[in-house]
Amino acid sequence: MKANRFTESQMVAILKQQENGQTVAQISREHGISEATFYAWKTKFGGMQASDIKRIKELEPGRRCGRKSAAQENVRRPEFATRHHQRGSHKKVLSPAKRRALVKWMVIEKKVSQRKACRWVGLSRNAMAEPVAVKEKDTTLKEQIETLAHRHKQ
Repeated sequence: MKANRFTESQMVAILKQQENGQTVAQISREHGISEATFYAWKTKFGGMQASDIKRIKELEPGRRCGRKSAAQENVRRPEFATRHHQRGSHKKVLSPAKRRALVKWMVIEKKVSQRKACRWVGLSRNAMAEPVAVKEKDTTLKEQIETLAHRHKQ
């Protein structure tokens, strides 16, 4: 995430310039910001004083500039991921079979929808379909193709 060039009190001071009669175009040119940025600041800090911002900072030390604290970010993290990391296994699940098993576990144990589980694991929903059982005549055909391939390999 890009760091802000301006502090909150500077943003409020820039917003005050419009109240003093300057146009948004003049203010944005003067400070090197877009008009969209100006209006975003206006929705966030409109009507505030610099003292109000200081008071907000004192009340909420964990949150600044709309960022979430670590505790709030972990609320959205699935429980299985935190437990997975607590067990000491930091490896990424790579094989489709293991991903399928993880999705099944999430659906059955954690009561998560299959769509969400597939999205979190990084598996397409089509890959969740059970593999087709290989028929006996297909195995003989497979063996014949492999022998032909080995014969013509040389």
